[in-house]
Amino acid sequence: MSSERPLAGQSALVTGASRGIGEAVARRLADAGARVHLLARRSRVLDRLAAELGGRAWTVDLADQDTLGTLLSGLVEEEGAPDVLVNAAGVFDVGAFAETPIEVFDRALYANLRGPFLVIRALLPAMLARGTGTIVTIGSVAGHRAFPGNAAYSASKYGLRGLLVVLGEELRGTGVRSTLVEPAATD
Repeated sequence: MSSERPLAGQSALVTGASRGIGEAVARRLADAGARVHLLARRSRVLDRLAAELGGRAWTVDLADQDTLGTLLSGLVEEEGAPDVLVNAAGVFDVGAFAETPIEVFDRALYANLRGPFLVIRALLPAMLARGTGTIVTIGSVAGHRAFPGNAAYSASKYGLRGLLVVLGEELRGTGVRSTLVEPAATD
């Protein structure tokens, strides 16, 4: 492993890789030498990014539990669990509490909370068996502070923070690390 490419020989899986934080993280991981596996809902953008980075792309909606499970179990069977997992997929909708449609609330929970849970749950057994792995999940300051007009988003990010605190406690001493990054607003 060279200091210029510290992740050479390692693999990384990034959800939400077609734009925003996910795309930026995927680029940095590839620059650091990681073999990148990219997941997102937008296939055209994802395929182009995978070709540019020399990675693999899978178009999948994290709410589609069956397809996601099949994809991830296939990856583990083929290559083992990735060395690095970055949960960057997410949605953000603005709306007053009383005006938030159930569908918007459910979509926030599926993308921002249930999706990372499903991905971690699918990959964690192989990481634990190997005794190493790094799980990075993108949260938000909205997981600590309520902002008027984003009940669905804040609820999902508060839940995500709780989920990752529990995961961190359960991973103590296993060699698998988990961290929650909670940025403020990003472009």
